[in-house]
Amino acid sequence: MRTTFTPAPDIADRIYEIARKSQKSLNEVVNDLIRKGLNDKPQIKESSARYRVEPLDLQLRPGLDEERLSKISQELDDEELIRRSDHS
Repeated sequence: MRTTFTPAPDIADRIYEIARKSQKSLNEVVNDLIRKGLNDKPQIKESSARYRVEPLDLQLRPGLDEERLSKISQELDDEELIRRSDHS
């Protein structure tokens, strides 16, 4: 399979350097580098202890209106967006 590949200039420089030093063809160098990259697996260290989160039931205090709090939160978000757009 013939494919056109255009490496970034810094990568092309490294490929040419490796080919010159190793006296290999560009094709061999690129194939070797790709093969090595595909075979390398990231080192993921698994923790022996699992992290566990215990959820808390944070009920609203009596007399607080959840819908009203949501509306106030939205109004504050809107005001912040307007403030940021005014300073742009």
